[in-house]
Amino acid sequence: MSARPLRLFLDECCSFRLVQDLKSFFAIDYPDTEIIHLAKSFSRGTDDAVWLSQLGPEWIVVTKDVGRAAGSKLPVICKAKAITHVVFTAAVINAGYSAQKAALASCWEQLFLLRQLPGGTCVKLGFENKSSGARHYHLRIGGKSLNAFLGQGK
Repeated sequence: MSARPLRLFLDECCSFRLVQDLKSFFAIDYPDTEIIHLAKSFSRGTDDAVWLSQLGPEWIVVTKDVGRAAGSKLPVICKAKAITHVVFTAAVINAGYSAQKAALASCWEQLFLLRQLPGGTCVKLGFENKSSGARHYHLRIGGKSLNAFLGQGK
């Protein structure tokens, strides 16, 4: 476990339930973890530039916003403000709330490694289905696994 607590800020496109479910699940092992949902501090529909300007680079934003929609600029603002952000892949989004919760829980230890990345890095959180039927969740940067990107193996 890292000495610095993990700080996650969930975009409004993420379920508010994720905050309480993750806090409850990790409360004993990670009591200093901060998980905040945008709706706790801002009105629905608040422009990304407004709320992102109030976050520092110690936060990791979790979102479904890949920045492809017209007017969508979250990834651009995160990069400019050196805020690392985790973006659910379309497969995780389409799989629903349970898959999003499982994805974050499965990659929990790796989320601490994100602080080693250059500020503003976009990290994709996705999964692959194994031939056994098991689902394997993973963090990727530019098509590489997080560990490979950090030079820690495959």
